Amino acid sequence: MLSCKVDVKQIIHYQSTDGRKLAEDTIVPKQASQTGTHDLVDDTTVWGEWTQADFDAVQAPMIAGYTNPNPDQIASESSTVTNDNWQQDNTLEHTILYTPKSQKATITFIDDTSDRQMATVTLNGHSNEDSGYNTSS
Repeated sequence: MLSCKVDVKQIIHYQSTDGRKLAEDTIVPKQASQTGTHDLVDDTTVWGEWTQADFDAVQAPMIAGYTNPNPDQIASESSTVTNDNWQQDNTLEHTILYTPKSQKATITFIDDTSDRQMATVTLNGHSNEDSGYNTSS
């Protein structure tokens, strides 16, 4: 009995719609395999079908400051190793995109001497976005 094994993996990236990496990739390594027999009399080898690597469905995690993961889950899937591609990279790769939530910040300036409120500034934006606010302006 002969056997051939090949490494396959599923990689899932988690990023915001502006391309920022939001979490470490999920990497699931597995193997696909194939068995065969070699006839010593006529020196021929017959290979069977590939046994594929099966990957479970993955639910997109919620990430603070972001909403609406798209897609919200990666469906279960199997590798597609064949006699034609078994020496190639058979990685199954996916990216889940997250939309930044709207954020609001209020800055209140208080006089240290009189403990009186001097001014209030309200900033609007999105998670992980620079507000552009500078105290020297």
